Amino acid sequence: MNWTVLDIAEYLHGKRGSLSAADGGENG
Repeated sequence: MNWTVLDIAEYLHGKRGSLSAADGGENG
């Protein structure tokens, strides 16, 4: 997988307590 700035931003956003399954559910 190619990690772009947006990919990292979404990944970090998900891990920072987002309640959205799309943002954080699959990423941890």
